[in-house]
Amino acid sequence: MSDIFKKLRDEAAQKAERRAAERSPDPARVDPENDPVMAEVADLTGLPVWEVAYCCGAICPHCETFLDKAIALVDMGHPHHLFMNPVQQERFAEALALYRRDRKEYDLRKPELIASMRR
Repeated sequence: MSDIFKKLRDEAAQKAERRAAERSPDPARVDPENDPVMAEVADLTGLPVWEVAYCCGAICPHCETFLDKAIALVDMGHPHHLFMNPVQQERFAEALALYRRDRKEYDLRKPELIASMRR
């Protein structure tokens, strides 16, 4: 009987090793600070690359980067990274339109736009 269970344990260990190997990150994508898209977004927004690279995509109460990063990504032709509900999507569309129309007004209203997306 112990041979049967040993065989099952060995098979489980092999499967776990295969799963771990399949999950291992792509070496080129391990460091998001080396991502050329993040470097371009950082250049466009004027933010440090590390801050742009590690913005999580949530509309966080502690983050002032999420809106600038999302707008820069869309402006560059990439999909944005935000997880939004329908109301937040409407507010994002308004912020994007304002950014494209008048960047100075966008900069002035950015705290208000960020606050409205957090509600």
